Amino acid sequence: MTTDYLDHWRDAIATNPWLNVFQWTQFCEVEGKQVDIHKEDIQHVTGDLSLQAFEGGNKVLIIWMAQFLAKEGNRLLKMIEEPPEHTYFILLTNQREQILPTIRSRCMQVFFPPMEENEILRLLVEDYKIERTEAPLIARQSVNDMGRALALAHNSMMNFKDEMATWFRAIIGRKGHELTMWSNKMGSQEKEEQKQFALFAIAFIRNILWAIPGNPEIDYPVDGSEMIKYLHQHYHPEAWHSTVRGLQETHEKISRNANTKLLWLSLSVSIKNQLAAYRLQHINS
Repeated sequence: MTTDYLDHWRDAIATNPWLNVFQWTQFCEVEGKQVDIHKEDIQHVTGDLSLQAFEGGNKVLIIWMAQFLAKEGNRLLKMIEEPPEHTYFILLTNQREQILPTIRSRCMQVFFPPMEENEILRLLVEDYKIERTEAPLIARQSVNDMGRALALAHNSMMNFKDEMATWFRAIIGRKGHELTMWSNKMGSQEKEEQKQFALFAIAFIRNILWAIPGNPEIDYPVDGSEMIKYLHQHYHPEAWHSTVRGLQETHEKISRNANTKLLWLSLSVSIKNQLAAYRLQHINS
């Protein structure tokens, strides 16, 4: 049951208040297991909410990563519709669309924007004492995720910069064997890690689309500026729009327990074909 991990949760939050699901499973040493909220958990919390409050008069139920409620959310629906007096529900999620529509329609929705890169940089330097020479690159690679920034700072996550460079060299070189090897490697990573890489790749592609010579606003997360400049100059923008859509679909399908090795290989072949189709004519001639 979820309550079995309550002490672990308190320790984890005290250690890292920015942790994500992948880092939480690492902390509990249950990597690779399916994260879920079970029927017994719902029965436990609804039982607690039926008890009288002894302090403050209010009762609050906070569900972290509420998308994992899945079908069990129906067990909470009645109580959310007609909550006991002075009882409040707070559902936290980064995948709102995965929460049952019947629950979403009964909640007041509040949206929190991603953290600005400058704020992540400030926290890294001031609160976590990361060297000022290293912090800017970490902030750029974090994709607006403070938890990922801390993991990068402590070398506890995959180096997305290197993986992106390896991937695109194989795609551009049309090296089928290397694409298969890369897809097998990426598909073997934890699913949360793969989803984070997909987001990192989307941010990288956007830089290609925005790559204007001399533009100081562009970040270069892979191989400095040269790779982005090369891809910007040699391929039509439509190729990158299609690539972003493919990455977004891949991100969604990873959450649906698709075969991730095949998923990455299919995406790799699709991007390779897109680039072949949209290579600029003045380059081909």
